[in-house]
Amino acid sequence: PENYNKEGDSYGMVMLNDGFEYLNILHITNVLDNLISSGDIPPVIGVFIESTKERPEQLKCNDEYLRFICDEVVEYVRENYNVSNEQSKNVIGGYSLGGLFASYAGLRHSDIFGNVLSQSGSYWYKRDDYKCSEEEKDKLWMTSEFEKANHLPLKFYINVGKIEPKVSMIDTNIQFKNDLINMGYDVKFELFKSGHDYWYWGETIANGLIFLLGKNNC
Repeated sequence: PENYNKEGDSYGMVMLNDGFEYLNILHITNVLDNLISSGDIPPVIGVFIESTKERPEQLKCNDEYLRFICDEVVEYVRENYNVSNEQSKNVIGGYSLGGLFASYAGLRHSDIFGNVLSQSGSYWYKRDDYKCSEEEKDKLWMTSEFEKANHLPLKFYINVGKIEPKVSMIDTNIQFKNDLINMGYDVKFELFKSGHDYWYWGETIANGLIFLLGKNNC
């Protein structure tokens, strides 16, 4: 951020999957600069993880990829920048599969990321080895994973488009949101007026960051 200080108070971190798209299509640096300048969020360090040809497998809650994020990327950032160790100041986020992965990263490493930003998250996903009873056949795999954990210090911003596929996207995002609320999590949910596209992800990400990091919401 502007006037970055290596020696002063530590900064929060906003880490986003699909970094090239967030930088070059969603113009996330402009969003962050404007939110910081207006005082809507405190100054933060932005970290943008580039996608590779293995994106579909990496972002489907891949534990090896998660270890890379936490053990290598986070440690690199902490060693080279004045970044806070307080999870409440740190956000992990993404769109589509990146939103799914963000929730998984929060689940497994709420000690690092206290805030999850999910834009059109792919909560239809189930691991191949997922087994459930007949009564639970409609339960989301991600919900089942959260139910196995003790209540975690996490906040969520979740959104999805009104004209995205109803069963796979709208219904699963609403279901996950409701499941989290029933488990006692703090969740802000928005249904935006579009489909599965960059335009509205760029338009709505500020809402998520303000909810997760804004001075009145921390």
